[in-house]
Amino acid sequence: TTKSAKKEGFTVTSIDGDINIPPEELDAFIDSKEVGPVDWVIVALKSSSLEAIPALVYPLLEPKRTRILAIMNGMIEDDLIHLLREFAGDEEGTNEMSGQINCCAAVYAGMALICANRLGPGKVDHSFAGLLKGGLAASHPSFSSDEEMDKHQQAFYDLWAPSLVNVDW
Repeated sequence: TTKSAKKEGFTVTSIDGDINIPPEELDAFIDSKEVGPVDWVIVALKSSSLEAIPALVYPLLEPKRTRILAIMNGMIEDDLIHLLREFAGDEEGTNEMSGQINCCAAVYAGMALICANRLGPGKVDHSFAGLLKGGLAASHPSFSSDEEMDKHQQAFYDLWAPSLVNVDW
């Protein structure tokens, strides 16, 4: 839980090298409203939690700035885009097939092959990592030119550049 992570820190044992964030260096929040807008939101929940995502992520979003990457079991990006539009009140007059969304800069679909197990509060074991594949599912209407599409792709690569994660577009 967030409370135990704040007390004990966060540890990932991994085939690629272990990570330990001590409690005094860990920014952990119980409510996303405490965080404010961010550059990236990575959604890695079970697809059964899909309905809860808009309320969780909306406080983190800023149009034309925040990008959302959904890495979930099942291909849910269309459902997530619909729920985000509905939560924002954008549903009416928005073409469902337009590939546009107003609440953020972009929504990306991600597909990952990974084996990780939650061992307990603040403890994860990572035993296998394959390719993380990403693609653009929707973007803000002001980011629709070919040049902007290239920027979305580059932003995805830049997100993972400091890591050992193997990514492809």
